[in-house]
Order: sequence, then C-alpha cells, then structure tokens
Amino acid sequence: MRKKSLTSTLIGPATLIATSSFVLLGYTPSAHAQDAAEAAKPAKKPDAKTTKAAREAYGAGQKAFEAGDFPTAHTKFKEANDLIPAPHAEYWLALSLDRQDKLDESIAAYEAFLANPDAAKVGAEQVASAQTRLAELKGKVPGKLSLVTTPPGALVTIDGAPVEGVAPVTSELAPGMHKVSVTLEGYEPQELQVEVKPGETVDQGVQLLPVQQPVAAVAAVAAAPPPPPPPPPPPERSAVPAIVTLSLAGAGLVTGTIFGVKALQEKQDFEDMPTTDRADDVERYALIADMSFGIAITLGVTGIVLLTSDPPAEAPAAATLDKSRFTFAPYVGKKSGGASASYAF
Repeated sequence: MRKKSLTSTLIGPATLIATSSFVLLGYTPSAHAQDAAEAAKPAKKPDAKTTKAAREAYGAGQKAFEAGDFPTAHTKFKEANDLIPAPHAEYWLALSLDRQDKLDESIAAYEAFLANPDAAKVGAEQVASAQTRLAELKGKVPGKLSLVTTPPGALVTIDGAPVEGVAPVTSELAPGMHKVSVTLEGYEPQELQVEVKPGETVDQGVQLLPVQQPVAAVAAVAAAPPPPPPPPPPPERSAVPAIVTLSLAGAGLVTGTIFGVKALQEKQDFEDMPTTDRADDVERYALIADMSFGIAITLGVTGIVLLTSDPPAEAPAAATLDKSRFTFAPYVGKKSGGASASYAF
C-alpha cells in the first residue's frame, strides 16, 4: 500500500500542502483528485495509532461487504469514519445500509455522503450512482392518508384491506394511487381514488349521504274494489222456439195435405165434368198446397236447427217464451181457401 509522505511546496506565499486523510486509508487518488487533495490543508493530522485503526476497520468493512455480510460491513465502515472522517467510508457505509433494505437509514447515509464537500474525491461515477439511488429510495418513502368522514365512525378499506378502527383514521401507504371505500350504516357507501406522494400526508374528507328512504303516502290508499262476481251460469237451452217452429211446420204440412187432396178431388171432378169454376178450384187448391208444403219445409228446417244448435249469448228469458201463444186455423170457402196463423208474445 502506498503511503505518501508529507511534502511542502512553495506556491506564491509559503503554503503548506499536505496529503488528505483518505490517502491514509489506502485509497490511491487520480491525478485530478491528488490536485484537489493537495489544495486543502487538514486542521490536524491524525496520529499513527488512529490512522492504523481506521485503516484496519476500513479493510475489514470491505471484506465483509464482498462476503455479503452487510451488517458487519456497516459497522466497520462506520468505525473507520468515526476515527477519520472520509467520503469513501461514507459511501460504502451508505451502500451497506442499502443492501439491508433500511430505507430511512440508507436515505440519510446517501444524503450525508453527497453533502460532503469531498464527495467528488470518491469518483464521478460513484457520486452519480449515489444520486440516482437516493432518488429511487426517496420515491419509496411511504406517505400518509388522513381520512375524516362526516359523520364520523365509518368503516374504511384501502385497496380491499380493512383499516383498523373507524374514521377518522390515519394510514401509512406506499406512494401511488389507492382505492378507498367508506361505509356507514344508514348512509350511501362511497368509493374514491386517492394519490399518496412519497413522504407526504394527504388530508381527505368524505361527506356521507343518508340512504334515500321511500316517501310514505300522505293520503290513505283507497281500498281496492272487490272483484266482480263470477258470471252467471249459461241459461239452460229452451226447446220452446224449436217446438213452435216445428209446430208451424207441421201445420203447414197438414194444410198442404188437405189442399193437395182437395186439388186432386177437384181435378177428378173437372175431368168428369169440365167447367171453368172447377178449373179455377183445382188451380187454387194446388197453389195453396204448394205454398203450405213450402212453408212446412222451411219451418221444419228452422226448427231442427234451433233444436240442435247452442243457445245465443243473450237468450230471451224462458218465462217470456212460456207466455207466448200460437194460433193456426185453416179455412176453405167455395171459391177460396187457405190458412191463418198468429203468434203472440
């Protein structure tokens, strides 16, 4: 290990240029670093015993760091720095804490190293690396969310995890966006997105709205009308219309038969003794017989239809039909004949 002896150089006025303490720790500076070191004069040179102890502690720290024993490395680098403060020891001390994931202590150690006016003596690459790592660690510093609800007492969940206690609550959260849910019996649930920044506290208020209750009717609801009575059973089919119609058909059949027989008799008399009167009688009796048979056929068909078909939707009352009256009377004169029928209801 090189050990630079104390030298004196006369630059302008007599100025004593001495080596920096980091040389005593075994560090071989670059030409630029040597010039910077020679430009500074330490307040007091450490004695040989202190220098030796600092050198041994620093070497032990390097061995522990390379072996992955970061707690021991941190202890040794701190011991060396306490004996002889040097930016090299501060740099490796910060690295040892960083490897142990000690967030707050690592940030403090990197800040101390970068604040050291002699930090550049460690090297530009190391300084830049320390600055980058410090920014990364500061981005991981948890923030806080202070949540207040109106009314208080609401249950809070953050990213699906329930928060202990009821609002108002304060929770430490990682930087970034978080989903916050707030529930309170009798109030509408609320959900919101909250951004937490590193090392900052976010004050968030939540106004809860009561659950809308159905409005009671002011006026009493009118009672529903009773259901309509069931329709009456269909009236029994009445055979009276069919019987009357068939009776008329029968009367027409009888009338037609009577006048048909008389027409045949008059025809025979006319053949025995032809006269004009007898010819008229034959013709008249035959016409009446034809008309009677035609009426009998028509009414007979109608009566059969009434007897076999369903009653109409609104059939006339049976009592009304029972009071009906039918009258049929055939008549025969010397020069005329026929039948009369009447139906009263």
